[in-house]
Amino acid sequence: MAGTELYADVILPLAIEGTYTYTVPEALTDTIQHGARVVVPLGPRKYYTGIVYRVHGDKPAARRLRSIVSVTDSVPVVHPRQMKFWEWLARYYLCGIGEVMKAAIPAALKSSGYTEGIQERYSAKTETHICLDGSLAVEEAFHTALDSLHRAKAQQSALLRLSALLNPEGKPPLKSYSKSRFIQGGYASAAVLKALTDKGYIRTVEVEVSRYDTAQTDTACLPVLTPAQQTAIEEIGGHFSRKKTTLLHGITGSGKTEIYIHLIQNVLQSGKDALYLLPEIALTTQLIERLQNYFGNRVVVYHSRFNDNMRAECYLNVMKTDRRPVLILG
Repeated sequence: MAGTELYADVILPLAIEGTYTYTVPEALTDTIQHGARVVVPLGPRKYYTGIVYRVHGDKPAARRLRSIVSVTDSVPVVHPRQMKFWEWLARYYLCGIGEVMKAAIPAALKSSGYTEGIQERYSAKTETHICLDGSLAVEEAFHTALDSLHRAKAQQSALLRLSALLNPEGKPPLKSYSKSRFIQGGYASAAVLKALTDKGYIRTVEVEVSRYDTAQTDTACLPVLTPAQQTAIEEIGGHFSRKKTTLLHGITGSGKTEIYIHLIQNVLQSGKDALYLLPEIALTTQLIERLQNYFGNRVVVYHSRFNDNMRAECYLNVMKTDRRPVLILG
């Protein structure tokens, strides 16, 4: 829309009806997009983080419009399907779509303040990693470095070990390795790593890491079903062909979870997501372990005991992942 003035309808996390329209500065026309967060003014001094509802060239009725201050996201944090769901919720519960946004978006992704420079409340978790300096990428240079450490055996051993960890046999090479894990593994002391850093052989970098234990990628085969469980699976499939819901009744320990696991696998194979609702948080720990055993790090957990940053990370991971997740709500 080069040469055309752009406008954006923005949802604000307030109990107001509809959206507010702002002009899009020319510098932001290439970055603004539907579903992304933007910082906008409201009132004489207040600023809010809102969600772009629509970008268009339809000039509103003659009145003074204020401009968007900044675009927060390079990718949307709300998908079109979510936006339609928000609209339905607003109609069903007779409330403004801003109230839906306030409930739907984690608090750490919403900011407000009395200056233009309101800060992002969500902060990614980082961890100090170590890696070989780029000058050692050439094998000859690496061996020259090893030779120079012939009188510093601990440093020489650490350099060799780091190289081996970064280039595991039969697996893709790693860009870096956790400094704390390296030290805790007994490969070197902090003093040895500092000496190697001072000599320019290794570098430290800050790497964004998950707040969750997502290391498990190996999964087991699905549990073998008993004849009764297999019959239940077939009957549930028949019910689903006629209705969207069905009731599975069974006492504690009767094997319902194994049935759920197979049903989840069927859903994932069809290219859809799975949502597992639990009546209380206390039940999540045992179930998470069971589901991770079969679905690995595709299992994502979300409940009210998470702090703001954990909730925001979970939300963003689900939005950005290219794997179909298994989401557990407690």
